[in-house]
Amino acid sequence: MRKVFLLLLMIVVALGILPTTISLVGPLSSKISLVRTDINPYRNVFANTLIELAEKSPYLLPSQPIQSENPQIVELAKSLTAGKDSTLEQSKAIFTWVAQNITYDMDTLINNEYFYLDHPDAVEVLHSKLAMCMGFARLNAALHRAKGIEAKVVFGEGHAWNEVKINGKWQTQDPTFAAGFVMEGSQTFFKAYSPLYFSKTDVKKEGEYDW
Repeated sequence: MRKVFLLLLMIVVALGILPTTISLVGPLSSKISLVRTDINPYRNVFANTLIELAEKSPYLLPSQPIQSENPQIVELAKSLTAGKDSTLEQSKAIFTWVAQNITYDMDTLINNEYFYLDHPDAVEVLHSKLAMCMGFARLNAALHRAKGIEAKVVFGEGHAWNEVKINGKWQTQDPTFAAGFVMEGSQTFFKAYSPLYFSKTDVKKEGEYDW
């Protein structure tokens, strides 16, 4: 299987689908996962195929928007889950922290009509403590992956949230809706943590991102 993996890796690099800068030293699946971005779906498909051939989950590994290998992300995930033995408890601790510590970025929503073209990555959200739904979902996913818990970013109806694998099943989590709300007719975000969104969202899923 490793020979097949290496052969496919050489082919996709030769075709220019993956960059020639990939190092063959260290865990190959982790290095390949880092080429995944939110602007090159073809590269992501090939990267995920190689990751799966290596018998790894794409949703456990870092990508450019979800830097789960970043030292600050790793340390925070470790701190939040200390003393919590079950995946459910660990996930709830991560989700709660994201929802309570990140504020919805109303300024960007109101003043930047092209906000959907340039979302902050997980590390940027961690530093600024500001995000729209995509930023909430990226940070939540990064912290889960850093702890070894599979996490996706999914989307629907102009919104983004997470699916997290807990006890073998994908569970919906919406840290944005859990963080608070915008009152009708207002341009102010009111922080009000709602634990209900640890296992639900209010919108219909249309797809999921491959990074």
